[in-house]
Amino acid sequence: MQQAEDHETTETNQGNTPGNIGTTPTNATPGNVQNFHTISANYMIPDPGPTPPPLPLPLIPGEITPSPPVSPSPAPPAKKRHTTSRVNQILDTNISNQFPLIPNTENATNTPHALMATPPTAHTTTNSLVQTTIAPTMTSDDSMPQLEKVMEAVSLRFQTKPKRAPTQDPLDKYTKGVTLTIHDAHPGAAYELVNTVTYNKWKGHTGKKLLAIPFENKQCSLDTLEDISNRIFSAAVEITGSKKLGVLAPIIPPKMKNEEEQEDEPIPNTFLIYGLSNVHQKILTQQTVWASQNITFRITTPELKCPTFLFAIKGLRTMEPEVVREIVQDIWNDEITTDFIKNGISNMEESECNNTAQAIKAFMDSITVKRLDILGKGATPMPNFNVHADGSIINDTVTWNNIRNHLAERKYHNSSFGQGKVIIAPYNCALCHGVDHPRGMCPFLSLKGWKGPKKRQPLNNQKKGPN
Repeated sequence: MQQAEDHETTETNQGNTPGNIGTTPTNATPGNVQNFHTISANYMIPDPGPTPPPLPLPLIPGEITPSPPVSPSPAPPAKKRHTTSRVNQILDTNISNQFPLIPNTENATNTPHALMATPPTAHTTTNSLVQTTIAPTMTSDDSMPQLEKVMEAVSLRFQTKPKRAPTQDPLDKYTKGVTLTIHDAHPGAAYELVNTVTYNKWKGHTGKKLLAIPFENKQCSLDTLEDISNRIFSAAVEITGSKKLGVLAPIIPPKMKNEEEQEDEPIPNTFLIYGLSNVHQKILTQQTVWASQNITFRITTPELKCPTFLFAIKGLRTMEPEVVREIVQDIWNDEITTDFIKNGISNMEESECNNTAQAIKAFMDSITVKRLDILGKGATPMPNFNVHADGSIINDTVTWNNIRNHLAERKYHNSSFGQGKVIIAPYNCALCHGVDHPRGMCPFLSLKGWKGPKKRQPLNNQKKGPN
């Protein structure tokens, strides 16, 4: 076979290359040396096979007989060489076994057959009562579950984990950022109803102290003092987180415990918060009022402070606060008021006189006038004008009282706007206890997010019950 293929190749080369030097003429003779070399070049010497083992040497007397030589291993069988057609046939057979052809019954003439993997089929067993379908089982050497299944199980675990309610800030129950000023009639207004027994007891406690004044003093009575003090205590602990603070209620004299005496004498409405640290005191004083549904109270320091509210003027025929301010300043700068101030500082030393005179002048120059829209009978406008001055400029409460009393005694009149009437404490708000407005006009009621007491409904607007 090998010689035939080589001869076939030689003929092909002879046909493609004319005048080939290696061609053999038809009339070649055995004695032609050139033809011998040509044939020798194209002739393949047959394989003589494996080399035979060497013959054993003759034994020499006295020597040990050697072991026979190891038989040579047989030659490896020749590899089968398949032609291209045979290889294609083998491949077609393997593909047809793994991916059988599924004919397309819908359009068999136009569409070629598609190669599809046959999915595992379910086996059905049938008896007279029940027909059961057994799904094919997937066998695998790997016992680990698929990654997608693991991730799904983990995600479901976190979904079913109980959710905890967010922690609520205890200060959310209080109105935040309340810094409105409550105007008192005089520096000692917070101690007005506190007796000496209560004051001495309060003074004996250690630590930082603050005064708490609850809103709506009409609800304060002998029966409610204990309950109000407990509410203030709970609020102060909740706001500051202090474990050492305490709250004291005012001490009621024995004579006021008589029901007849209660109708004549007002009940003190000031409570003491004691045992505070510097930090806790600053926390409570960052707001002027702490308002919630449970308790609403004002916070102030025990020190006496000069108020900014001086008095109110009503009866002037104008709606312009600036006009009233000019009238007031003309009275304060006249000769009567100037002589009063000079006489007040005449007994002081020269250096103190100059400082006091400058402080009083700055105090009187800080005047501001605010209009309060009050309605009279028949809803007629009767504006009140509240006169304010910065009381913190004057540190001495006695000096402040003397100046305020002198200014309140003056007559504020004008030929164009009429005669004004001065009232030192025109109102007593039943909500915040401020003296510059009635309860219905309390500024705390209009605060955004106000959680304290609400405005009372007028009697004429209240719903009447069934007749």
